[in-house]
Amino acid sequence: MRDAANATYVDPSRIHPVEHKGEFFQVPGLHLCEPSPQRTPMLFQAGASSRGMAFAAHNAEAVFVNTLTPEMTRRSVDRIRAAVAEAGRDPRSVKVLALITVIVAPTDAEAHAKYEQHVKNVSYEGALARFAGWTGIDLSGVDPDTPLEYVEVEGSRSMVEMFSKADPDRKWTTRQIAEFIGIGGSGAVIAGSPRTVAAELRRWQRTADIDGINLSYATKPGSWHDFIELALPVLREEGLARESYDERAATLRETFYGPGRCHTLDDHPASKIRAAAAARSR
Repeated sequence: MRDAANATYVDPSRIHPVEHKGEFFQVPGLHLCEPSPQRTPMLFQAGASSRGMAFAAHNAEAVFVNTLTPEMTRRSVDRIRAAVAEAGRDPRSVKVLALITVIVAPTDAEAHAKYEQHVKNVSYEGALARFAGWTGIDLSGVDPDTPLEYVEVEGSRSMVEMFSKADPDRKWTTRQIAEFIGIGGSGAVIAGSPRTVAAELRRWQRTADIDGINLSYATKPGSWHDFIELALPVLREEGLARESYDERAATLRETFYGPGRCHTLDDHPASKIRAAAAARSR
């Protein structure tokens, strides 16, 4: 409400208890903050396992995917878009963002030297602890050269699938998994000069058909500083990153879908619930 003239921040008569009673949880009390202009927050889903894709097809507006190569990522992207279409939604309405770590320096040689230094700093035990936290699989007592086989887990299934099933021509050993996730986590690594980084990101865009990247890091905040100072100007020059945000797009959802689209799209389940609620209130 925010009626400054009458010194009123909110109208108490319009505040109601949530009183949600669903299959999985209950919300008995009042919401503790005002709703955003979006009402429903932008709905991101992480993971590209079969189970995750099925959930994303009906509910997600954006999906984070783990990455190894553009070609392998494309298979996941195609499966996500096909699942979204089968759920009766526009497959292009769900944005797919690939997790990628960028190590950039003024020259390719400097970037690769920086990458090699990061590799030397990776903690084998720490990387395996990280993998265990994600998946529930403890590899600390396994021979470092033992290949990982797929098993059903209650943790991150997409992570297990990525290292055991995604590439039928490769068997990942415990040592290789630790080295890979030790830099940037579960995403691919691009190392090079700003022009090399731009060329690689363009290849990812075209080959994997992704809508954007979830930028990871080797060091924090150093990797992001390098990206902003070195890579971003070239990405903008080559049309791979926007120069600025549209002032008319006040919400995150409008940044993805354009000014005026601050609510979920019409084919999203939340829009159907909102329409039904509006009809009941008439």
